Amino acid sequence: MEDVVQKFEYLFNPRSVAFIGASQKPYKWGFLIPLDMLDRGYEGKVYLVNPREKEIFGLPVHKSIMDVPGEVDLAFVTVPAPSVLDVVRQCARKGVHAILIITAGFGEIGDEGKAAQEEAAAVARDAGMLMVGPNCAGLLSPRPSRFYASMPAVEPKPGSISVVSQSGNVCGTIMRLCVHHGIGLARLVSSGNEAFLQTEDFFEYYAADPLTSVVMSYVEGVRDGRRFLDAAKQCSQKKPIVMLKVGKTDAGTRAAQSHTGALAGSAEVFSGACRQAGVIQVTDVQEMFDVAVAFARQPLPKGHRVGIISEGGGWGVLAADACAEVGLDVVPLPEETLAELDSFLPSWWSRSNPADMVGGMVEHALLRTTETFLKCPVIDGVIVLGVGFFTLRGNKFRSSRFAGMYGLDALAGMAAQRDIETAEALLGLIDKYQKPMIIASDTITSAREDDNKAVFKLASEGVLVYSEPRRAATVFAQLARRHEYLTRIEGQAVE
Repeated sequence: MEDVVQKFEYLFNPRSVAFIGASQKPYKWGFLIPLDMLDRGYEGKVYLVNPREKEIFGLPVHKSIMDVPGEVDLAFVTVPAPSVLDVVRQCARKGVHAILIITAGFGEIGDEGKAAQEEAAAVARDAGMLMVGPNCAGLLSPRPSRFYASMPAVEPKPGSISVVSQSGNVCGTIMRLCVHHGIGLARLVSSGNEAFLQTEDFFEYYAADPLTSVVMSYVEGVRDGRRFLDAAKQCSQKKPIVMLKVGKTDAGTRAAQSHTGALAGSAEVFSGACRQAGVIQVTDVQEMFDVAVAFARQPLPKGHRVGIISEGGGWGVLAADACAEVGLDVVPLPEETLAELDSFLPSWWSRSNPADMVGGMVEHALLRTTETFLKCPVIDGVIVLGVGFFTLRGNKFRSSRFAGMYGLDALAGMAAQRDIETAEALLGLIDKYQKPMIIASDTITSAREDDNKAVFKLASEGVLVYSEPRRAATVFAQLARRHEYLTRIEGQAVE
């Protein structure tokens, strides 16, 4: 595995990058990608190549890759499709270590394009040069050299989640979700048509990569099913793979073939094989993101027994139904747990699981109830419904025309601070009890407008606040499936 890591360093931690097809035109990728990379402070050397230009971004431009004075770890190719093969050959002669082909117009358009990309891949393979693409959208690796070189103009912070996606568009969606929620990425690559490096190659690398703890994968098709599943299994034994496989319908299969030229097989067979390999499959991009973020921060539950804590009855019922539907067990509370809750909750609380506190407004009721649930020996983890509500009330206090009369403006600050302290304490409980705590609250829907710092605090520590109970239940169930898998595989039992 050390050889795999070292070889992929040329892609994810290049000391020098060349842009072949660099441009002065702001609407071309040969302008946009190096612009973003330079603006974000890439720490390596940058070489620009275009036979018709002399200077771009204040840097000298070379007529060909052969004229670049130094060693090139990674070359980006944005020249028109008919010129790509010649460029690949030049890179091979130059001794470039890795090449990423942005240019489209290959296997996704038919047999002629497929033959051209296969010839380019053969040249790269013979030269010992890694090749990503063609028809891809770049990559990023924030650490250690602030390497952001992808089409989407967004900048996720460093983190521990890595992504391999056959769609550059989906890469962009994931990056924007990360920025929106304050979640970090370790690596991201748009693999495109996968003429040479394929998804399974990145599984092998991510399995050994010390910066990666969780893998997200968007897949349209697989060329070598056996190798794909072997690589997925090897990676899953070390790190969770959260996968969105598309092309399950005739319409989706046709779309995949026209997008990356991918071949989609039987959805049922593929799904069964992935389960055996330990891959966590999801139904859409949002679920993929939700689950991956939870894997990066939350402990795994030891079973399917879940406690639900709600500051209102309706969401508790929704959560109970959702949990049952995804295979979780909403267990009855033992008498000793009920007695402890009775000692501080108002007399009208539900005395059941879900625990409905009916907006009781008891000091620190949410926090104390959560800890009581986490201590309960028959509960493997909790779903907490509601956080950040005091901030909303405080905002209303601040804007009220009676604020001065009743000192409501001062109470507003106290309310927001109380939410922040609760969020910090909830984070501490996850670590103290080593049980998952999945949080959902409709306060997330207006968190930015309300400046809800409690919600942002949770996200900054890798704990997303989901917008409704079903998302929380789905995430908990996927964590439980991961635990089941790890206890099943040989030599990987979880204590």
